[in-house]
Amino acid sequence: MDIRIYTGPGGVTATLTTHSPASHYGVPAFRVEGPGVEDWPDMGPADVLPTGMSVAVFVVHCAAGTLPPGVGGRIHLMDPPTREAAARFLRQWPEGPQMPAHGAIDSALADIMGRDLWRQGR
Repeated sequence: MDIRIYTGPGGVTATLTTHSPASHYGVPAFRVEGPGVEDWPDMGPADVLPTGMSVAVFVVHCAAGTLPPGVGGRIHLMDPPTREAAARFLRQWPEGPQMPAHGAIDSALADIMGRDLWRQGR
């Protein structure tokens, strides 16, 4: 599985992929590809992006269809199978932000904004 969830300025893309040594038992890893990020490893939800935001926070923003503050580019809308893949990815870090079980992405985003995790680098 390779599911693109974000395309950034300059052609950088973010995908959830099971084609990675970091993916186990069908749980995807987060991969960033494109100019200037050639040496980036595949990541998990607790890993921190150069912006100081955790990958988990970024994925929940993508699921909500909103760009995180200060991030340019385009979010790719998630269909139900993509949302399930994102939820499996996020569950690898139980202490981090999660997709809500009832499907209300707004509450997950409100939880992130309320705890302000993206500024804490978590």
